[in-house]
Amino acid sequence: MEGPPKRVILHVDLDYFYAQVEERENPSLKDKPVIVCVFSGRTEDSVEILRNFADKFQQVGIDEAFLDVTQRTGGDFMKAEELGNRIKQEVRLKEMLTCSIGVGPNKLVAKMASDLQKPYGLTVVPPESVQSFLAPLPVGKLFLIGPKTEEKLNDIEVKTIGELAEVTIDRLVNEFGEKFGEYLYRASRGIDSAPVLEREITQISRIATLKQNTRQMNEILPVLNALAEDVHRKSLDENKDFKTISIIAILKDLSIHTRSKTLASTNSLEVLKNVIVELFESFLAEEQNIAVRRVGVKVSGLEVKTGQTSLVDFGKM
Repeated sequence: MEGPPKRVILHVDLDYFYAQVEERENPSLKDKPVIVCVFSGRTEDSVEILRNFADKFQQVGIDEAFLDVTQRTGGDFMKAEELGNRIKQEVRLKEMLTCSIGVGPNKLVAKMASDLQKPYGLTVVPPESVQSFLAPLPVGKLFLIGPKTEEKLNDIEVKTIGELAEVTIDRLVNEFGEKFGEYLYRASRGIDSAPVLEREITQISRIATLKQNTRQMNEILPVLNALAEDVHRKSLDENKDFKTISIIAILKDLSIHTRSKTLASTNSLEVLKNVIVELFESFLAEEQNIAVRRVGVKVSGLEVKTGQTSLVDFGKM
């Protein structure tokens, strides 16, 4: 009998994410030094794109994620390479952002591979190539090794990951303690059994840029409605009701303002839209001298959908 397919893990890392988003919004910044003092929150959809490609999905930061694609590739690393290229193309097409991808038999190797050919790179390391991939790399490239650990390893004549793999576990434990010494022993050999962990979705949000800075509801409302419909569609896909509805307003100075309202658990699009209008009109009434640059809609307090939540919904079935 054949065993289970070999694990195939992708690590997707959005290239120089914060600066790249600002460059996308303001192309004149391209090829110039960019300092992002306040991130404007201009994209939240890239990790949603990635989720659609994964059997299991784990976001580990605003700009990176692990995807377990073992089942959909059948353990085939050539299929994983094709999948990686599709992900790169779709993120670039839909979000106008580039990402680098590493493919490996575990999270450790995939993460290290994604860093090898930045920007917009794709590096595939099948199980039989793990040792030859790791061995020539400087020991400081190994995940979790910082400058002090690298210096200490250099002091004992360990300058590459291949040389680290030749050090006995007893010596590593003596030098670095039991836990970290064992990690160095396993990691230098490309051994990592950590699973890709799905995290429970606690909120759903969408943000969009207005055509121009404004405080006119007739200009803001169509965008809010489109965002609400997108958030509602996602909540249905996740089979979730929500309790708290929030609006987000990002102003010209990039300051971020939110307003929220908590209700009985619902999944009504009509309720969602009504509350959003109420919240935004109230916000504009409070803030008389502002113009809005970007708007967002968020629902939280998610629960498994239990059934019809209003007569309006019932009538639409």
